Amino acid sequence: MHTAYITHPECLRHNMGDWHPESPQRLRAIDDRLHAPTCSIIWPTTRPSVHRSQLLRVHDGAYIDFVEAASPSEGLHALDPDTSMNPHSLDAAIMLPAAPYWRWTG
Repeated sequence: MHTAYITHPECLRHNMGDWHPESPQRLRAIDDRLHAPTCSIIWPTTRPSVHRSQLLRVHDGAYIDFVEAASPSEGLHALDPDTSMNPHSLDAAIMLPAAPYWRWTG
């Protein structure tokens, strides 16, 4: 049995700072571990970005508009006390949701 490890290089650019647990360093550490010789069940893959019509299956259009409008051109922007965005966060966010859709549609 294989386990799909779905990622995209753009995710490494969603950097919230050294203080935040979700960091490029953590993603690299996970990637290194999953590609270690002792871990042979991993199937690394990437997928294309998600389309708005796919996002609308799980999110209200107004929320999608809010997140898109909040995407900063520089620095960090807080969406709420626990969620921030940098200029690359939106690109990272639209890469990974397509992965489950790809699986469902073959």
